[in-house]
Amino acid sequence: MSIGQTYERAKPWVGGALAGIAVAAVAGFSADWIYAAGTVESKVHNAKVDTLAEVCEMNAERYWTDEEGMKLAKLEGWDNDQRGKLAEKFAPSMPNPAKGLHADVVDACDEALQPT
Repeated sequence: MSIGQTYERAKPWVGGALAGIAVAAVAGFSADWIYAAGTVESKVHNAKVDTLAEVCEMNAERYWTDEEGMKLAKLEGWDNDQRGKLAEKFAPSMPNPAKGLHADVVDACDEALQPT
């Protein structure tokens, strides 16, 4: 059997294998079975922000209601400066602020402090 005949005979198998790999990769990424490095980093960052913002929110609400004697309704409004100052004051300090974690925590805490 010559090389040309072997190539012609193997072409459907190779094509099917490549198509199967492509379909498996698309399905794996779509179903979150496979993660890219950027996706994992983003998910870890968001988990940190959510957790730290929740701590910030609980501490700020406790301070606002217990120590200041104010009602949470006073924190309403899109651009409430008091809410922003509380978020900045009670956002936990991070050892590496270069990645923007602190700013994201302050923003998330500020949003969480807005009464619904």
